[in-house]
Amino acid sequence: MINISNLDLLTLRIFVLAAHTRSLTLTSEHVFMTLSAVSKRINELEKLIGQRLFDRRPQGLHLTPAGEFILMQAKSVVASVDLLTKNMNEFLVGISENIKVWANTSSIVQFLPNDLYAFQTLHPDMKILLEERLSIEIIKALNHAEIDIGIFSGNIDARGLEKKTYRIDQMVVVAPSMFRPEMGEECDFSQIVDQRFVGLNNGSAILDLIKDAAVSLGKTLDIPFQVTSFEAVISLIEAGLGISVLPRSAVIRTAREKLAYY
Repeated sequence: MINISNLDLLTLRIFVLAAHTRSLTLTSEHVFMTLSAVSKRINELEKLIGQRLFDRRPQGLHLTPAGEFILMQAKSVVASVDLLTKNMNEFLVGISENIKVWANTSSIVQFLPNDLYAFQTLHPDMKILLEERLSIEIIKALNHAEIDIGIFSGNIDARGLEKKTYRIDQMVVVAPSMFRPEMGEECDFSQIVDQRFVGLNNGSAILDLIKDAAVSLGKTLDIPFQVTSFEAVISLIEAGLGISVLPRSAVIRTAREKLAYY
């Protein structure tokens, strides 16, 4: 029999988070604990239950059948405690605390979902109000104190704001695979500046970035196609209508076999 008194809420939260991220390293970063401390928590939970909860594989953690079953129960327990905490806080304080966040597309596609999940898991009484906006809109809203936090591209002028680096994008050239033999595994922007481009709409920080790169070479980009999302850019590239420069992580999520990126 399992002694329920040996179960603690933090360990259950760590287990739920590890199942979501499929990485003990990411989990340790999210809960601000050492990797060894997080690993010990998972091992102790497995010993308590008497079952392996994860298979450790090179590509990440994978739930065992026992882990899948326990995850459902753990989520239910955590959710119940979170609801109790929320109700008690609202009773004592009168309102729940809201944080208004605007973020650009790149950060939402690549980084924010797991970070927001981790934050809400650790701070269930705080409500995040997230909107996707252009970087220039985000900076304007910050300057007018309309939002609490903004996540925007680093190449946008944001003088007067308190800034900290959130994540670093690696930009890659995205092109039909036929371009690979000509350009090799890597290329300089000067090698592609004369190509036809597919771009994001005006106001996009990425569009401004590649336009500025072209200007620095004394060139003007040919951008006959402009759309609102990474997925739309990639679809047009797949059709052979041009090339683009996009964040690597965003491309990996959506690129198909017809494309090359480097």
